[in-house]
Amino acid sequence: MHTEFIAGMPHLALGGLSENWLLKECGHHHWQMLAERYGRRVPDFKEGEDSAYAAFTAIRVTDLAPAAIGENTAFSLDSQLCVAGRARHFSRHQLKTNGEPCGTVEMLSAFVRRDRPASNHRVHRAQPSGVDGKTGPGSLALAAARLLESNREFRSGDWQRGSFRPASRRILGEYPFLPCPGTDFNGAGFLYCASFQGMAERAEWNWYRLAPPAQTLSREIHFFGNLDVGDAVVVRLCGERREHRTLAHWSELARVSDGKTIAQVVTWKTWADLSHDTATCLGHGTRTKATQWAPQAL
Repeated sequence: MHTEFIAGMPHLALGGLSENWLLKECGHHHWQMLAERYGRRVPDFKEGEDSAYAAFTAIRVTDLAPAAIGENTAFSLDSQLCVAGRARHFSRHQLKTNGEPCGTVEMLSAFVRRDRPASNHRVHRAQPSGVDGKTGPGSLALAAARLLESNREFRSGDWQRGSFRPASRRILGEYPFLPCPGTDFNGAGFLYCASFQGMAERAEWNWYRLAPPAQTLSREIHFFGNLDVGDAVVVRLCGERREHRTLAHWSELARVSDGKTIAQVVTWKTWADLSHDTATCLGHGTRTKATQWAPQAL
């Protein structure tokens, strides 16, 4: 699936391409390719009488260069999808401008259905009619297997990204957030996948507020649950690493109503200048010394 764009205000954020828009668009491509994969005009999937939805279980953004895309820049997305197991699917979306790559988004989904109407606290895996689990060979299937394995590691609590791992978890800051039904939930009534990125982004700004605004280089999101309308979220900063011009941080999103962790997010960013050896994290009022950290370890 190849799509071309001219960057306008819906596509852009301060400093370049909007990562939030990008995740929404890639999610839309994933959904449309699912319909095409199973010969449907629209992505209307059901298990019996119940609607089934492709819920994202993991998203990985790599090699992103938001500043490469500005006002009126022509850019494109090339999207591919493959089966990744029973009712699971994987998509890869390659972002280009002027023929040059400027980011890759990988997405892993699993079909789910609600246990009770209008409740997102309990959902079950679904096997919609006509959806097979036949995986195929090739580099896309290998990438799908890698992201699936990463998601299993995060679910089991046995994961590591650089020096971030569950054993190193410390609560360095918290940011409460009440998602809005008019902006954060999708048409199916679920908290939108891009809203998880949006909450992590708002929390980061609350904690750091370093100028100029940060540019995302890579991000990994693993999803474990969802919210009902009216549920609040607390975003916790669980770890950070800094060096000149780069910042990595690990945050978790938890549902306030029952304390359940609904996502883990690991982010790597850069600023035009992060040269000072200390910087104020305004969200928790401490000053943290810079730490030598290898970006490639994320």
